[in-house]
Amino acid sequence: MDFNFSPTKATPRSGCYRMAALKEAVEEALRMASLNPAKLLRLDDRLGRLMPGYRADLVLPSRDLTVMETWVAGSNPSGS
Repeated sequence: MDFNFSPTKATPRSGCYRMAALKEAVEEALRMASLNPAKLLRLDDRLGRLMPGYRADLVLPSRDLTVMETWVAGSNPSGS
């Protein structure tokens, strides 16, 4: 795995892979994929946390970070 960080190529998924490879805490990897980008975009008053009043966009990954289910604004579009 390439550990050279390029902000232009970084995605929440690639960041989580890097954090897992570096054996960082799961909480920090999730923060890196959710709250930190929301803060960077100055949207952390409504995105990036699971709290009342925040938009509930969620991804349920498998252990290898394959997307199993998604929720957008609190609804599961696939209905599963």
